[in-house]
Amino acid sequence: MGLFLNVPTIGCAKTRLIGSHDDVGEKAGSQVPLIHDNRIIGTVLRTKDRIKPVFISPGQDISLQKAVDVTLSCCRGYRLPEPVRRAHLAVNRFRQNQSPKSGNKLTDD
Repeated sequence: MGLFLNVPTIGCAKTRLIGSHDDVGEKAGSQVPLIHDNRIIGTVLRTKDRIKPVFISPGQDISLQKAVDVTLSCCRGYRLPEPVRRAHLAVNRFRQNQSPKSGNKLTDD
């Protein structure tokens, strides 16, 4: 999407898809490289003291360091950056409204 719209994009995940990393420090802002095939593909970043880190990767038109800086600036007391956290909350609300007990379905029939 970032490439299509020509805007910078950042990847932020709660779990690691690929790569390996050393242990990350316990303090917010601690980070270690995420490595795959001997290349740095992202950063393991702790956004809150003693809380699981997130996995940051640069997307379209942004450096890894800038992606980390933007991510940290968007964390407002939570593990996830605010845009990702809000998207997560919205999806969870949608899922609850589509559950069998709500009577709503995802199908058109």
